[in-house]
Amino acid sequence: MSSRDIRLELDPKVSIAPQSIGGVVNGTGVDLSGCEAALILLNSGAATTAATVTIQESSDNATWTAVADTDLIGTTLNSAGVLQTASAIAKVSYIGVQRYVRVITTAGTAALFSAEVVRGKQRHAGGVPV
Repeated sequence: MSSRDIRLELDPKVSIAPQSIGGVVNGTGVDLSGCEAALILLNSGAATTAATVTIQESSDNATWTAVADTDLIGTTLNSAGVLQTASAIAKVSYIGVQRYVRVITTAGTAALFSAEVVRGKQRHAGGVPV
């Protein structure tokens, strides 16, 4: 049914492509201009050591700071790094005001991990993601 089709309302972007992580990985910054909502998906595969994940924000896509807990829904203690449970998907809403967000992660042993930022509520796009 077309009334249930939301793909034109959502615009997913990759911050960290799926990969085996054995050290620090800085995700790509995702530009939130033109949208009113952002959902961050943290995907963790089987691992012997959980990945430590931090969501960061920036006004210029160059200088990054950890997002304050008050600007995230679905996680706490972000600035210290959140342990991502193995074989799980975590959903975190970003409600801050900065233009860019990204995910950074570390893992003590090789762990499969990816992170996507789903831009939602597109403005001035005529119903088509930009």
